Amino acid sequence: MPLRRGDDRETISHNVATLVDEGRPQRPAVAIALRTARETGDDMEKPKKATETRGSLAAKIDEKDAAIDGFDATIKAEQKVIDDAKKRIATAKKDKGKAERERKALRARLRKLA
Repeated sequence: MPLRRGDDRETISHNVATLVDEGRPQRPAVAIALRTARETGDDMEKPKKATETRGSLAAKIDEKDAAIDGFDATIKAEQKVIDDAKKRIATAKKDKGKAERERKALRARLRKLA
């Protein structure tokens, strides 16, 4: 059965179904239907070559890796700030305990003098 001419979705679907009914595998049927649609209309773009697609995907992956590296650096810097704050809190707690012990010792001396 001849394929329909046209580049609309319905015509392409019909052509794929016709080719599959004739016994062709689905992928080649889709390729043939799309080629026929391209030949009949100027609206459809040609598919990109695999090498172009791989190159653009590699560039996108590189961008994502760079962004992740930037986030990692930010996280490390923030973690350092948090660690420093924890150290200061621990030091302040020790100093508070030390100050309380000194105060008790001074009160004990004052009691002895009084």
